[in-house]
Amino acid sequence: MKKVLVLVLFILCAYLVVAQNMSAGQNIKAQITSKNYTNNHTNNVGQNIKAQITSKNYTNNAGQKIQIQKQSENQIQLKVKNVTANTSLNITANETRNRTRFHVRLSNGRNAEIKIMPDTASKKALERLRLKVCNESNNCTLQLKEIRQKNQTRIAYEMQVEQQARIFGIFKTKMQVQAQVDAEDGEIIQIKRPWWSFLATKSEE
Repeated sequence: MKKVLVLVLFILCAYLVVAQNMSAGQNIKAQITSKNYTNNHTNNVGQNIKAQITSKNYTNNAGQKIQIQKQSENQIQLKVKNVTANTSLNITANETRNRTRFHVRLSNGRNAEIKIMPDTASKKALERLRLKVCNESNNCTLQLKEIRQKNQTRIAYEMQVEQQARIFGIFKTKMQVQAQVDAEDGEIIQIKRPWWSFLATKSEE
């Protein structure tokens, strides 16, 4: 009888030891899981910081140098080859191997990439408007903005220029002309001129 009682006590003690070890193992596993979660969270924060655009020089995916300057909390200036475009869009910079892709989150949720740089957009707009320069002399401005055209939301460079003209070739006047260039594919979206522009001729004065 005593041998049976001793055997039962031995088995009971062994069971308690095994149960305790299993419980300890579960606690350790839970701690490791918690640690992994914390590390993942830290990595996400790092990616967000990396995506925030700052005032510095970047190299885009095509190898072009682009200078970014934050003018204010809501205004950014993009400069390539002395051509400047201002924007209030929320631009993110994704850097990989010393190359940077610039994206804009549009109001419809689409993530659009800025593939066309200000110098290329300016050149295309000037060619289409048949102008030589875009500067203070003709009150020319270049802005990167979100537009809606034919029920599509897009990012575009919008150039506005004050052009000298003569109505009927006699009366001097100034007319505001506008060109929009798609920032993703470089296509001309539209050209805007005053309704009476067909009565006017371009003047160099």
